[in-house]
This record gives sequence, C-alpha cells and structure tokens, in this order.
Amino acid sequence: MRYRVLNKNREFTRAYSRGKSFVHPLLVTYVVKTRTKKLRVGITSSKKIGNAVARNRARRVIRAAMAAQLPPDAGSWDIVFVARGR
Repeated sequence: MRYRVLNKNREFTRAYSRGKSFVHPLLVTYVVKTRTKKLRVGITSSKKIGNAVARNRARRVIRAAMAAQLPPDAGSWDIVFVARGR
C-alpha cells in the first residue's frame, strides 16, 4: 500500500482548516503538507450525493482514479477528497 488512510475527525478538520483547496464541480480536494514521511489520504461524501449505494460508489470511483494517478513517491502530504453532488 502506497498510502495510509485518514480516519480521525481531527485529521480531516486539520486538512479543512489548514489545507489548500482545489474545487471542481464534482470534487473538492484539500492538500496539506505534513512532517511524516508517508502519504495519507481520506475520502468523504455527504448525504447530498444520494443514498448509501451512491455514496459508496462515489468513494470507489475516487479511490480508483487516485490509485491510477498516484506517483509511487508521493511524499508527506495529507490529502482529503470530498465528493460533491451535481
């Protein structure tokens, strides 16, 4: 595995408050530099996306796209992907 998973609320909150955001109509990405040597990634989706099936599918699509584009030596970053509704 080339990255670790963000799963604590404080880790997401830190990315939201200190990170740089990049907005797309279907996705918001927050990126913040860390002191750790490992890349950490978190993926979220709100109820605005739809029911549980739609939210899980959105997370799977984001995870697949991220795995295809992620370089092997991504470095020490926290990245949070937030799926948006249409």
